[in-house]
Amino acid sequence: MIRPQSSMGPSASPGAIALGCVTLVDATGHHHAISVNCCTSYQQLNEMLRVLFQRDAIEAQIQRRYIEKGEYDLCIDEGTQVTPLTSHEWSRIEAGTMIVMRVTIEQETSPSGVDYECHFCGAVNRLGVRSVKYQSRGRAVCSTD
Repeated sequence: MIRPQSSMGPSASPGAIALGCVTLVDATGHHHAISVNCCTSYQQLNEMLRVLFQRDAIEAQIQRRYIEKGEYDLCIDEGTQVTPLTSHEWSRIEAGTMIVMRVTIEQETSPSGVDYECHFCGAVNRLGVRSVKYQSRGRAVCSTD
């Protein structure tokens, strides 16, 4: 289904594609249509994120906190392949592209493993030490398997 949409905001139907727009899936799973003209650079897209999360909703406040601390990343999700978006390797973003925002959570590790707690729902995942790929001064700094 292709449905023209000219404004930025949560889409009513996650499967719909807005003409001339990319779909941003924020860290809470909400879909937002953003004009492809606002995605010409990494810096420009990040400014759009700041605008998008200026709302007073609790989800916006939480995501704004991650953005302000730089504790997030962006990637293009093509279903079978995920491509990280960085300021160093920015390519032309085409209409219909799905960009996913992911928050980065650091947790203290112990000899027995590490607990990751979701800041949205409070769920806790316990990982053994072998699952943590990268560590720096006892803290996990990268994703895990």
